[in-house]
Amino acid sequence: MYLQINEKDDYRACEKLNLFIQDDLEEELFSLMRDRDVAIVGAGPSLRKVKDLKEEIIVAADGASRYLESYVRTPDIIVTDLDGITKINGSSFYVVHAHGDNIPSIDMVIEMKKMVGTCQGFQLGRTKMYGGFTDGDRAALLALIAKARKVSLYGMDFDDEKIGMYSKPYLLDDIPLSERKKIKLKIAKEILQFSGLI
Repeated sequence: MYLQINEKDDYRACEKLNLFIQDDLEEELFSLMRDRDVAIVGAGPSLRKVKDLKEEIIVAADGASRYLESYVRTPDIIVTDLDGITKINGSSFYVVHAHGDNIPSIDMVIEMKKMVGTCQGFQLGRTKMYGGFTDGDRAALLALIAKARKVSLYGMDFDDEKIGMYSKPYLLDDIPLSERKKIKLKIAKEILQFSGLI
């Protein structure tokens, strides 16, 4: 199945996100994870089994942040393309990914106190390109690049047949994966395998 990624829209999204970036906070972001044990928490169906995390730093993949804020603790970092969150908290560091499907949502970054912007295919101004294909594997690669001491994965259900209810704010339960989502998770899994994380 063709993923129908529109490069022109990706460029427009990157342009828009770059307009909101006042300061380059990359080093501050990396310093949070450097030489620390980091938990990367995805929004897969197994997320609801996560009750406690011992790692020093918690990085949430998009909608997983809503579960963590309610049942564990507020994540230190939230990696998001803005389709899994409904509000901005004042304490998390955000890593916002711009792409052609989320151009209107980019306005949300106005409310973020600390933010690093990432893009795909293009890098403009203060935006970054760390790699990754979904919020989960992007978060994991980010921890590797930042030289985390140890990276542990939770709620990253690449082989499950369902998408977790925390993936999107409007879901009331886990639902079957679409063919498009299956392909995206397959790519994400291969990226993490290549990176030695799974």
